[in-house]
Amino acid sequence: MKTLFATLIAAALLLAAPVHAAPTYVQLTQTGLKAVTKKDWPAASAALRAAIEAGAPDPELWAVLARAQASQDQAAAALDSLQRGASAGLRITQWLEREEFSAARALPGWAPMAAQVEANAARYRREHNHPDAARFVTSDISQFWRVYDRLAQAEDGAELIEREYLLTGSPGLQDFVLNRIASGKNLLRVLNSMPRYYSAIRPTTEQMGRMEPAVRAALHKFRALYEDAEFPDMYFVVGAANSGGTSTSAGLIMGVEMFSRSDSTPTEELSPWLLGVTKSPALLQNIVLHELMHFQQRNKVDDLLSHAIHEGGADFLASLVSEGNFNEGTYRYGYAHEDALKREFAQAMAANDDKAWFGSSSMQGERPSDLGYFIGFRICQAYYAQAKDKRQAIRDILHVRDARAFLAASAYL
Repeated sequence: MKTLFATLIAAALLLAAPVHAAPTYVQLTQTGLKAVTKKDWPAASAALRAAIEAGAPDPELWAVLARAQASQDQAAAALDSLQRGASAGLRITQWLEREEFSAARALPGWAPMAAQVEANAARYRREHNHPDAARFVTSDISQFWRVYDRLAQAEDGAELIEREYLLTGSPGLQDFVLNRIASGKNLLRVLNSMPRYYSAIRPTTEQMGRMEPAVRAALHKFRALYEDAEFPDMYFVVGAANSGGTSTSAGLIMGVEMFSRSDSTPTEELSPWLLGVTKSPALLQNIVLHELMHFQQRNKVDDLLSHAIHEGGADFLASLVSEGNFNEGTYRYGYAHEDALKREFAQAMAANDDKAWFGSSSMQGERPSDLGYFIGFRICQAYYAQAKDKRQAIRDILHVRDARAFLAASAYL
């Protein structure tokens, strides 16, 4: 029988033991998505369900969970997840086209679920069919700098960033964590590796709200060309210096640290890739419009060619209504070496090898990264130039389902 003294010692040790916080829904979602990329479907199912139960707000997670379940021949469970997603607001109808759902499509509940997803999409289109309906959200920038000012005194800077910036941010920031920032630990690592750069760009990032009139003007120009355009909310966040922007179901998300550089900004901490891709805020309009085009696109992207058309198409359509080009170095090189690049791309297309065309690793010596954007731009530009109906050409560029037929129609190669 324990003595009172032993009992008190045991209790004291228990209280003194470190308490490990439960994983956040962001961390659980990241775990689930990593398992999806590895096609570890049981692990993906477990992590994604835990993320949803922990409060993950994105209804698309139900669709990802359904994919993992369908990949384990769990058609009824997959349909149930899709039904829950539809009830939560799932509106991305392309999810329902996935091959994995062939068995679920034969079940009686599929049709009403699909109708609900389409109704959600139609409602979203009605509510976001005008540029002035889109919010221009910069609150995450202010919150970042409030947290930044406390890092020097923080016992655990990564935990502070996680708790008071990443987990309390806008829906756009939440998605940017999943897709780009990764974690408070990663963001702190980047801040510590680039202290002079981040400190120098602070005043510029805090003035991003001034770009709203120019951005909205470009949105209105696009609506005049494409009446079915959707205009989601736009989020401006401080990220981990690895992405200028992205498009998710939450809206358009821009990493403003990539668009805050001036002639006086210290650059000695920047890698060769960052030296090439960090830009002036004057180009923010162009990246917003590029991401807006991604939000409209319903392309099938499954190889090098379709990837190039997808990215280059977004660049081309953005160029119709916005100033500048955030990929200006890539395009300058592209025009100077276009004949050789066309031959290289044709060979890479035959092998479906995208290593030299996308991503920071595609930068080799004087050759800039992301030349796939340039090739895709020129394909779409050629398609648009030969089209008699320009409005239909815009629609076609946004809905490329057969990339090889589109390329042939452009006559670019």
